[in-house]
Amino acid sequence: MEPTSAPSSLENANNDQKKDLSYKKIQEFLSGLSYVSDEFASQDRRLPVHFQTSIAIHTPQSSSTTQPHISGFNEFRKILETSIIGVDEFEEEDLFSQRITGWIERYEFETLDIISEFYTSREINDKTMSHILMALGNANNYKTYNERLMTLKKYLRSPSSTIRYGAVIGILNLDDPKAIPALLKVLKEEPIPIIRGTIKSVINQLRETERK
Repeated sequence: MEPTSAPSSLENANNDQKKDLSYKKIQEFLSGLSYVSDEFASQDRRLPVHFQTSIAIHTPQSSSTTQPHISGFNEFRKILETSIIGVDEFEEEDLFSQRITGWIERYEFETLDIISEFYTSREINDKTMSHILMALGNANNYKTYNERLMTLKKYLRSPSSTIRYGAVIGILNLDDPKAIPALLKVLKEEPIPIIRGTIKSVINQLRETERK
């Protein structure tokens, strides 16, 4: 749901239905035990050119890089280095999500650029990016809300099934009915059964939110 003038429980906690979608099915999907075909599981697919940004990778050595960006960049790299993505323990995934959401809340808009930079330069794989997209929906930062929603909608059309799945869960975590039209559109084109089923579940959840 779109944020208003004051924080609500929307982005502070998830209900049991959300946890079921974002933990149980994620484990099945991202661990390779889901219904993903060998064709999708074996290919390291990247976003098409029109999804990529033209922003160059910023490093501490760049004279044009601002100090806040350097700090956000270095903290993001540290999060990646100290996190283990792909383990079967829910606690590790939850810890990674907490680190990413805290990072977004501190560095706000520049985090979206940094994420894009790391992904398009292949410094993070599809699986890690999928977890990051899920975390985008959990961040308690109202300034970046619309941009995060736009980012998740964009990645719904990624060639990578893993990325698409992460974007769907990220939208579930936002719990914003405004995303329903985008989900309905990609539902018609989605070839992976488990992703189609998850999209339908998320649409139903968002419609419940809309009726409240």
